[in-house]
Amino acid sequence: MGIIYHYCSPDAFLSIAKNKKLWLSATNNMNDFSEGAWLSKALGNVLSLNLTSDNKAMREGILRQFNINNNIKYITCFSKKPDILSQWRAYAQNGEGIAVGFDEESLDLESGMAFNHPDPKFSIKLNDVMYMSGNELSNMLVNLLKESGVKLLPEKENLSPETLMDLGNRLSYLSPVVKNPAFIEEQEKRIIYSPLVLSDKKDNSTKIFNPIGDMHYRISNGFLTSYFEFEFKGESIVEVVCGPRSKFSQYDIETFLGLNHLGLARIYRSAATYR
Repeated sequence: MGIIYHYCSPDAFLSIAKNKKLWLSATNNMNDFSEGAWLSKALGNVLSLNLTSDNKAMREGILRQFNINNNIKYITCFSKKPDILSQWRAYAQNGEGIAVGFDEESLDLESGMAFNHPDPKFSIKLNDVMYMSGNELSNMLVNLLKESGVKLLPEKENLSPETLMDLGNRLSYLSPVVKNPAFIEEQEKRIIYSPLVLSDKKDNSTKIFNPIGDMHYRISNGFLTSYFEFEFKGESIVEVVCGPRSKFSQYDIETFLGLNHLGLARIYRSAATYR
């Protein structure tokens, strides 16, 4: 059984435990403003290699298809580690919060590419984050482009519409799962949801096809941001780790978990020294 940990504030922990739901938040208003930028920058650099008037249109077409497919995703983040000081500081109310340990298998999610699709089997996945240097990422993108027939030569190159669409999908898949190696300490995994959201140009109405639930809105750091709720089984929570500055007493947390049908979850205290 693999356990992954969701670091959160005390209030968020109460909501998660009581409602058995995680919030999947829109990537366009994440706290990390570099979200997705690592890949976009590397792709731009790779597509500028041997750029000429002969191949410029095709290169621009690849970038355009990537941007079309690189729509807003909805994610929630986990760590493979239960007691990381930087995570306590950044995501758990400066160490007062909780790391909720989930049994990965009981979330019933596969890994792989999260497509814009009405069937959640294809649109929601659980993936490891890949930490790659700029050179490593550029090399991977070069190989990916070559697999699709783009040799990055000065001469004109052509791609069929089907190949271009497939390439755009494969590139956009990488956007939420590739990060700068400066963040490797996080040891992150993510639930990634890519709902099929379309607009009707007649009346500017929005249609979401077979979503996992309603799209909700909240205010976060002054931003109007959307999210979906991901429901999980109570037995998915198997550990509760109290942060280094947690004020929860053993009695209160044991009683709270028992009243919310989570009494079998193991309770730990952070070993980090932090005031």
